[in-house]
Amino acid sequence: MEHTHDLIRLKVHGVLADPNTETQIVILRDEDHADILPIWVGTAEGNAIRLALEGIVTPRPMSHDLIRSMAEHLNIKVSRVVVTDVKNNTYYASIHLVSRESERIVDSRPSDAIALALRTNSPI
Repeated sequence: MEHTHDLIRLKVHGVLADPNTETQIVILRDEDHADILPIWVGTAEGNAIRLALEGIVTPRPMSHDLIRSMAEHLNIKVSRVVVTDVKNNTYYASIHLVSRESERIVDSRPSDAIALALRTNSPI
């Protein structure tokens, strides 16, 4: 379990197409712009993050919009998302949910956690 004081707040700086593969790179930066954390994601995941970054609302809800809406209706708050680990070039993340004063932590792909954080204005 990570300690809040050990965490570094990151912002999504942008999403870039990787010219060598069919993937996209989500660029996370700390608030001082000292450290950069690149995370390779699929095209659909990169597009979902880019839409949220640019504030574009799709005609029909995408998966992350649906999750946000369900959380709101169930009175569940996304308190933060955390990139927790990297093993063999695979990143891991968790989504911290608060409901009725109790916190639950849900395992997540970083791309989904980031897309949800952007849609709920939650810290990364």
